[in-house]
Amino acid sequence: MDHKAFLASLSAEQRQHLTARSDVKGLAHLALHWGAIIACAGLILWPVPLWQALLVVQGVLLVFLFTLLHETSHKTPFASDWLNNAVGQVCGFLIFLPATWFRYFHFAHH
Repeated sequence: MDHKAFLASLSAEQRQHLTARSDVKGLAHLALHWGAIIACAGLILWPVPLWQALLVVQGVLLVFLFTLLHETSHKTPFASDWLNNAVGQVCGFLIFLPATWFRYFHFAHH
């Protein structure tokens, strides 16, 4: 079964539940992600024993900011457009990829 067949097999209620956007849930996930980045940076700067291993974890956490940038360009993580834009701008700044430029570039591919 491909993704199109899977999506067609879902009821309207299931699709609505899976695509529901929430500022509260989005901010909770955002706080966990950014909190993990900050905590990891603190442990690396401290430096705790085996802090070098945390560099890999920190790298993964930072790379996943691109995923958040991508989703904010589609305005899917948050119900509020302004929150999608603000978080996208911060993520773009942190990974040196301007959010506005990425949005135009990405939608050209769609």
